[in-house]
Order: sequence, then structure tokens, then C-alpha cells
Amino acid sequence: AAGYPVIGPVSSVAAARQLIDAGKVDVALLDIQLNGETSLPVAETLLARGIPFAFMTGFGPRDVPKPFRNCKFVPKPAGDAALLNTLADLASLRPDTHSP
Repeated sequence: AAGYPVIGPVSSVAAARQLIDAGKVDVALLDIQLNGETSLPVAETLLARGIPFAFMTGFGPRDVPKPFRNCKFVPKPAGDAALLNTLADLASLRPDTHSP
């Protein structure tokens, strides 16, 4: 992934939280629908910890609760350039993240 280590995908909120709790997540791309659950609890955890993320989804800002409406949304399907630009934007928000 353009020099960035990839640690996903994960298929559940619990699995995502384990990675976050282990300190392995610098930035994240979240699909709102996640195998019968939503990723909104993961988004809450990321917000609380100051970890930049974007929703990569067919949903838009009006489809999520207010705390998430100002988050970045990448429409699906997304091309490689859109994904790489989003990852670079998110990585730039982390003061301790180094470019690839």
C-alpha cells in the first residue's frame, strides 16, 4: 500500500478494537457496514484516541450520527489514487507518523 504497512482488513468491531488497543493503528479506513454490525463504535474509539480515519462507504454524512458528519468520506468504489490520497491526508494528521 504505497509503503504504508497494512494490518487489515478486520471483520468485526471486536477485532478492530483489539488492533487499536494494541497500538497498531496510525490511521484507519472504515466501512460503515461490517458483517452485520456497524463500524461506528470503532469510529468512536478512534475519535477518542485522536487517530485519524475516514469512512470508505456508500453512505454519506447524512447517514451517520452527528459526531461523525464532519469526518472524511471516500465513496465506494474508490480508485487507487483516491485511496492513496486519503491515506496520505490521514497520515499527515499524525505528528508521529512518518511518510513511507
